Formats: sequence, C-alpha cells, structure tokens
Amino acid sequence: MPDGLSRVLEDSYDGAFTRIAASHFGDELVLEIWKVQDDETSHESRWRIRARGVREYRLEEAAGDLEVFEADHFVLRQYLEPRRALGFRGQPPSPAETVGRLWLIHRDIAGEWVPFERYLNVCAGLEDLLAGGYGLLAEGPESLVRAYANVLSEQEVSTNLLSPTPANWWNGTNWVESTAPLTGISIGRSLIVAEDFEVEKID
Repeated sequence: MPDGLSRVLEDSYDGAFTRIAASHFGDELVLEIWKVQDDETSHESRWRIRARGVREYRLEEAAGDLEVFEADHFVLRQYLEPRRALGFRGQPPSPAETVGRLWLIHRDIAGEWVPFERYLNVCAGLEDLLAGGYGLLAEGPESLVRAYANVLSEQEVSTNLLSPTPANWWNGTNWVESTAPLTGISIGRSLIVAEDFEVEKID
C-alpha cells in the first residue's frame, strides 16, 4: 500500500469521509476529500489524492470509510489478466436459470464492484442469446470468462475459448499493454483504480 494512503487510512479511523470533489485530466484524477472528526471538536480535515495511470473511477455523492483493495482482488486483476472471448453452441435446458447461474458466479468472483453486464454480451439480452443456441457470450479477463464457460459446460452447452490476448488500456494517447501493478481504493461507494497515488494533507 502506498505510504500516503496509509496515512489517509489511519485518519479515517476516527470519522468517515463526508465529501468528495474530483477533476480528471487524461489518465490522472485529482480528488479532494473531507472528513469531520468524531470528537468534541468536530474538526474538518481535508486531503488531496492524485491518482495516475487511472484505469477506472466511479464517484458517488455519498461518502464513507476509505478502504484499500488487496493486490489479488478482482477489481484490480480485471485490468491485468489476459483477455479471452467465449463462444458457445447449444441451448441450455433453461436459459433463464443459466443467466442466474452466470450472475452467481460473477458475484462470487468479481463481487459488487464490477457490473454483471461489463464483460457479457448483453446487447440482445442474455436470455435471448442463450435461447438462440449459439453466439459470443463474453469477452474479458481470463479467470472470469473461464468461470462463465464452466457454467455453460455444466448445462451441457459446448464452449469455445479463443486464444488469449494481452490486457491493454488507453493512456490518453494510445493503447498500451497493462503490466504495472495497480492499487484500488474505495470511499463509500466511490471507486478508483490506478497505478500510483500521491497524497497530501491540506488541513
């Protein structure tokens, strides 16, 4: 964990962050967060966090506690794993039940931070796609796509995993391979995934 984030995390032990403001420039995101101390003074502290090499950010009005994701969390791994596409042929006994099974395995691997529809081919509707008996089901991080393939195989549907390709990301200028270690933080329902975080306490 970057040292600066450790300081912010320690500061969050005696009060939740109450406000977030942000500005985005290319692959950089600058946050300012406020926190009211849970003591008699009700002192408000403010931090500035500069994130570089941003892969994803989602900012919600409601704030809360700051948490740092472990390196093996899927919210980070999804940007580093090789990519695979999953085709299928055959109709599951119950397309609706299969969608439910896909949702369960998705939540088991990705948790609530990665939307169910992010890597699945939902344009025509998953249930209709499965009922059609063939097509491209998903394209995304290898571990998740393999889990989707296992769900289909359990329903006696034939699957085809295409050859893996490197994980790439848009750095504001061009597409480059994603190899640098990543860090992820959440503040309430807000989420930031980036290569580097620089932290400054303003007051």
